[in-house]
Amino acid sequence: MATPFVEIFTPDGLQWTVELTSERVLVGSSPSCQVVIERAEVAREHVLLSPRPDGCYVAIARGAPTPVMFNGVPIERSVVPWGAELYIAGVRLTLKDAGAVNVNASAKSADSKDGKPSPVILGAAVVGVAVLGYIMLGGDGGTGVAKPRGEPPAMFESLERTCQAPDGDRALAQATEFARQATAKAERMPFRSQDGIEAVGLFANAAACFRLAGDNERAQRAMTSGTQLKERLERELLNHRFRLERAIEQERPSDAVVEVRLMLNLLQHRQGEYVTGLNNLERRLALQVDRAQARR
Repeated sequence: MATPFVEIFTPDGLQWTVELTSERVLVGSSPSCQVVIERAEVAREHVLLSPRPDGCYVAIARGAPTPVMFNGVPIERSVVPWGAELYIAGVRLTLKDAGAVNVNASAKSADSKDGKPSPVILGAAVVGVAVLGYIMLGGDGGTGVAKPRGEPPAMFESLERTCQAPDGDRALAQATEFARQATAKAERMPFRSQDGIEAVGLFANAAACFRLAGDNERAQRAMTSGTQLKERLERELLNHRFRLERAIEQERPSDAVVEVRLMLNLLQHRQGEYVTGLNNLERRLALQVDRAQARR
């Protein structure tokens, strides 16, 4: 994939370009972001851009003051195609990849005049399907992994915690700090899945210390926040697994590699046969996608 980039257009006529040379490019009003948009409606860290072979993964920060629009609809997490336009408070972000544009142009020129695909394109399609089958079925003598065996490991242990504070006053102080840390990490979850996972444990710790301090109302609120976040993350894992298996069945390796990487992000804190299988599958899919890109 050629180096992708984003073009930024502001309502007052400013325009500039930033190359997406990292897997994690932050857009926001903070000077630490790679794409800085100094507007009151833009959060310090508002959007994460992560380039992929078939498009750009976009994640919006929880609690962002302004929605990010794609095709007139607000999005939270999505893979958008190259050439897509995102809008934040009147600022337009156009995501581009020169390689993707060239591929489309060359594909059109290779078509025959009667609208039928050329033999070259048909041959490439056949080869692509064959290579994908080789990878999915384990072309290294039957030792390859088509998809991870078994079930994904549990993402979380029990949320029951014991507060280690020596007295009620210390417990209240610890609970307040745990809750603050949990909220901050939960807000960064769209940028880093493990922050969300850590937030669940911190909410559980806060609930335990609030109970010890005798503040049952805040203990319940903290436990509810942790439980809801836990269920949301577990649903995300199941959704990515479903989309991964559909992409494999439909022979869409670019989509499959995106889903497997998102699953690995959610399971970084876990080990076992299933996670090992995901890592093996990711390497095989990435190799297949790289070969397809090289042929173009």
